[in-house]
Amino acid sequence: EMVKNESSDFSQAQMFLEAIYHLCEAQDYIASIQVLESEIEIPLSNVPKMPLHSYLLYNGQGNQLLKTVDTILEGLQDEESSKCFLRMLKAKAAESLGERSLAVQIYEDICKREPPQSREYIEAFSRLAGCQVQMGQYQVGVPNIENALKYIENAGQDTFTELKSDLLE
Repeated sequence: EMVKNESSDFSQAQMFLEAIYHLCEAQDYIASIQVLESEIEIPLSNVPKMPLHSYLLYNGQGNQLLKTVDTILEGLQDEESSKCFLRMLKAKAAESLGERSLAVQIYEDICKREPPQSREYIEAFSRLAGCQVQMGQYQVGVPNIENALKYIENAGQDTFTELKSDLLE
């Protein structure tokens, strides 16, 4: 544990998180979201860089991500597109903590609000299906995974490669 705390990527993440809290205090929520998306350099890894939000999940810090996202969401008033991104992160954090029913609630809510062909809808629906299967709800989960794969095929974007491989697992 000691080694981890001294690693440069860990202290980078800490600095970014502090910056987010200060920005939220200053009510600059858009900037705080930009920090959440800032790349962290991970020297001794096969993934040299990843955004802060992915880094926190990757390092098992779902709790920290959840707290951070909640802080930003509390202040954000009308920024719908950012809200969707943040709610998606909140659900992923909840999922990483094994709080699947919270994740499911958020994914369902995103699906209700977003247009069915949108990137957000497809991601939320796919992750929802994954949660359902992990929770043992195979009757709904399996058909949903098949539908999610169809949506991804139809979207024809390479942006969903990671999502697709998650689903196929």
